[in-house]
Amino acid sequence: MPSGTEPITSVGVDVGTTTTQVVVSRLRVTPPTHDGAGTPEIRDRTVVHRGAVHATPLVDAETVDIDAVAAIVTDAFEAAGIEPATVDTGAVIVTGETAKRRNAEPLVRRIAGDAGDFVAAAAGGSLEAVLAGRGSGAAAHAAETGRVVANVDVGGGTTNVAVFAGETLLDTRVLDVGARIARVSGRDDGYVTELSPAAERLIEADDLDVAVGDPATETTLRPLADAAASAIVDCVDGPPFDHRIESLAMGALPDEPVEIGDLVVTGGVGHLVNDLADDGDADRSEDRGEGRDGSIGADGTAEPVGAAVDPFRFGDLGPLLATSLRESIRDRSGLPDRPTELAEDLRATVVGVGTESTTFSGRTIWLPVDRLPLRDVPVVAVDPPNERSGTAPDRFERAVRTARDLYDFDDVDGLALYVAEIGSLAYDDLATTAAAIASAVQSIADDLAVVIVTRENCANVLGQLLAGELADPVPVLDELRLEAGVRLDIGEPFGDRDAVPVVVKTLVFGG
Repeated sequence: MPSGTEPITSVGVDVGTTTTQVVVSRLRVTPPTHDGAGTPEIRDRTVVHRGAVHATPLVDAETVDIDAVAAIVTDAFEAAGIEPATVDTGAVIVTGETAKRRNAEPLVRRIAGDAGDFVAAAAGGSLEAVLAGRGSGAAAHAAETGRVVANVDVGGGTTNVAVFAGETLLDTRVLDVGARIARVSGRDDGYVTELSPAAERLIEADDLDVAVGDPATETTLRPLADAAASAIVDCVDGPPFDHRIESLAMGALPDEPVEIGDLVVTGGVGHLVNDLADDGDADRSEDRGEGRDGSIGADGTAEPVGAAVDPFRFGDLGPLLATSLRESIRDRSGLPDRPTELAEDLRATVVGVGTESTTFSGRTIWLPVDRLPLRDVPVVAVDPPNERSGTAPDRFERAVRTARDLYDFDDVDGLALYVAEIGSLAYDDLATTAAAIASAVQSIADDLAVVIVTRENCANVLGQLLAGELADPVPVLDELRLEAGVRLDIGEPFGDRDAVPVVVKTLVFGG
């Protein structure tokens, strides 16, 4: 290990539409600067254990088997030789169709609680897109080359796109399209058993002749795979977007077009796309302990691929969609004619969850005793100081009113007021800000824990000033960049550090 770094153990668990995966990583964090200031940075990320790829266990079509998922995580921890008590950080994320299942929220909270004292629970397509892009290496590739790189993560339930330009995340796009828009029965003489609402929209838009009960043949289902692949490529290539893409989008789509320099394809379908490369390395998947097609057998292990393989071996559209997507990418003039293969594809999301979900506060924080850790703390942004936003008391009182409108305080344990811009950091101005914060939070301090988060390096002074204003002081963290609507998991300081680990996340469950 490099001199002057501190190792921490991180876990990532991805419970997806079709598969569940666990990784254990070792992160190396920079030491304090000579004056004790600055934000700790993760300098090195090493995956030390990749758990087996398991089929996501279900009780029925609408319910995940929580105990079975917990057993998968326990087995992975045992194989990695770690205990939950030794885990410093990490996250559990439910993705794709799993996030829509009726017990998704108790599932992710149970697994996060079992995995360690500070393992975050997260869900949401945009977050999944970013984590897949970071886990695959697409974000690092963009930063290293200065190019615009789109990471297209195609799984069983959704397609999640993250576009990176240099070191900047430009946007995310989530499409309700994946391998399981169509399900089929059996490997021989199968038939179409289910078509998702997204499949029905594609069938209507392209006037396709596909229905439940039809024979599961390539002739029958290849047109649907072509339509799904075309929609994915249109989503990456736009804007502008036609009505079909808008009807399939989950969340906002970007308004400004961008020229994609490199395209990275990940996820279960992405793994199949990469294996269709004209000059693909025949040993690439075997070296990682996977079947060439990334297929998952009944026992949850990888299956080898033969010369002639049933395109419906997964009971869905996956292999046909991969073939169609490869061809659609090649034929689209506005995109690179072939994907760029990086370090991870099948495990991109879970590697991102395990290695890229944690950040750190600055080192000049103010922490009252016994206030951390905190989980699922919603963030409300405070308006920046300007002629229209009013006085400091006005701005903080408005933020608290917004919090009351957005959240039932009986359902959350804390609230983070995010101050992106305080204004002058002179002592008198910080004292005025502290008085305004104190006045605003006194009305809610008895109901829930309040945390003040600033982008500027001033937490220690602001915290001391708040301690003089409030009978029950609040934590103040600094040097974090946040957005309204996200949630925070805030851990305890580890080792002899003054900084705390923070996971910035979304929680989006349901249909």
